Amino acid sequence: MNVPIVKSFMTRHVITVRDDQNIYEALKTLLKHKMSGAPVVNADGELVGMLSEKDCLKMFVRGAFENDHQVGKNVSEYMQKTLVTCGPQDGVFKVADMFFQNTFRRLPVLDENGKMVGLITRRDVLLSSIEIWKDTPAGQQWSDSTYLSDEMKHRLSERGADRSDVRVDSTVHL
Repeated sequence: MNVPIVKSFMTRHVITVRDDQNIYEALKTLLKHKMSGAPVVNADGELVGMLSEKDCLKMFVRGAFENDHQVGKNVSEYMQKTLVTCGPQDGVFKVADMFFQNTFRRLPVLDENGKMVGLITRRDVLLSSIEIWKDTPAGQQWSDSTYLSDEMKHRLSERGADRSDVRVDSTVHL
């Protein structure tokens, strides 16, 4: 089986927001494009963070608590500065594992020079699964699990063959 790679399913034309952009304007950008988050770049176009709906909700709630609309604040004050990224040649199982281990819904794709060349989402990984399954004849084994990390195999084996995700304190554990 040929494992699909990130560059085959990633979005190449990525809508970004700027770190020095007003948070309210960034929120309007997310809503206008029906996006749940976006990469944040600096004035030089370098990736410096990610802004999510959750980050924007913090702005909204903090504004209500402090009786301040937060309209004058910049994206840099709300964005996530710790980045998890992948490369265009990474396999989709590696990316799926990264999504299992984290709560975010999108990953910036960086080339070997650290330049952002795309974005891959959970939905993109699901689209790749359709490609894998459609090319596999019915009844034929489509994976030998060599593409899964040891950690993912361990989590899946702990879960059991017929158990659903285990929820503890509203957190999904696989």
